[in-house]
Amino acid sequence: MIYKVLDNNQIRTGSAKEILDQILIENTTIDDMKGLTAEQYADVLLNEAGYFLPKVAIDSLNELKFETKFDKALKFLCTMPTSGAVILTGENTRN
Repeated sequence: MIYKVLDNNQIRTGSAKEILDQILIENTTIDDMKGLTAEQYADVLLNEAGYFLPKVAIDSLNELKFETKFDKALKFLCTMPTSGAVILTGENTRN
């Protein structure tokens, strides 16, 4: 699945993993993100979602099926109000 995501006043295009990689490359000054791989970043987003989203939102998102954990992590990231990232095209979820 190819996504188009608005993030930080720019359009990012690619697979969910590629977009997470792009975000990591551009945020090397944030200590919590330094040295992370896209796989580790996806795990952090999924495991720490409770700090950024209400339980009802997490429960609702967990009901959806995603092709990969990267797709799920990107959806979680774009749902977090503090991230500012928005999926414009390429929504890849199904019930």
